[in-house]
Amino acid sequence: MSITRFLFKPREAEYLTLPSPQLQLANLRPVLVFDGLNDQIIAWSGIVPTTSPIIAPPIEVVIYFFMPNENIGTVGFSVTVETLTPLDPIDITNTDHFHGPNFSLSTIIPANLGQLGALTVPITNFFSFEPGDYIRLFISRDADSTNI
Repeated sequence: MSITRFLFKPREAEYLTLPSPQLQLANLRPVLVFDGLNDQIIAWSGIVPTTSPIIAPPIEVVIYFFMPNENIGTVGFSVTVETLTPLDPIDITNTDHFHGPNFSLSTIIPANLGQLGALTVPITNFFSFEPGDYIRLFISRDADSTNI
């Protein structure tokens, strides 16, 4: 079974709304810092490698996180995917082509400050990625778990 892996790094994030997570360093590691009070959105975009097979469900997004100042409570994210194939009859200057959001389960924050945690978001609301497609991912943090 072939696995295609996309790696979206903090320095490659696209800041689309305010308030946005902040790019900071944690022990010389670039990280995105979400505040504890606001729902925030961050995005990444890219091109599916031409050497990839067609990617269809099931797929998942794994989000790694740590909490430098909290060690109780939960965290939750949603992921929304847009895929565009070259020459699609979509006017991208006036509309987008996002599929419905995909939600993580609300995940318990690691008990030790700064400990790495991970949560998985199953991606079921999209059609497929094909080699050469343009993709965008919107990742939203739900600060109070009301939308997860």
